[in-house]
Amino acid sequence: DEEKNIRNAIESYHDWVDRILLADGGSKDETVKIAQEYPKVSVRNFTEKYYREDGSWRNHEGRHLNFLFDWAADAGADWIIHDDCDSVPNNRLKRDGRTIIENAATEIICICRLYVYGKDQHFREMAFIKNRWETSLWAWRTGVIKAEDTQRHFTINGMERLSRLSLYPPQYCIRHH
Repeated sequence: DEEKNIRNAIESYHDWVDRILLADGGSKDETVKIAQEYPKVSVRNFTEKYYREDGSWRNHEGRHLNFLFDWAADAGADWIIHDDCDSVPNNRLKRDGRTIIENAATEIICICRLYVYGKDQHFREMAFIKNRWETSLWAWRTGVIKAEDTQRHFTINGMERLSRLSLYPPQYCIRHH
């Protein structure tokens, strides 16, 4: 149910990626309908769920992500960018993202996520840790990683062995709302 975020997320990447793959886990709102308005967006259902102690359900994250990774590989992707609907690249990353990926001599690209509130405030302590910006996985060459088969909070083993490019604020960041 990302109806309030999906348009902004798609438009943040739409102009510079070849395709956007959306795995819908059972949205009950207009998420899928809005996504299908964009010619570069393809939607597939991912219905595997697990139930939490309170009776609510979530998508099985490891399997959900591998579903997307395999789909991207089958579609011929060279690179995969993974993001949430409530996250968007800042303006510089929107402008330079494709060039950064095309020129990367690494297997993965990591970027700092700024957890934003209000119009221009962020929780610095969530991204600036021990006097340095903390980056997380954002993009990678197709086929170099798989998500571990976990329910919540996916993990990737062996990421430390991969060559990486890290991007930092203020030039580049992901704004997580």
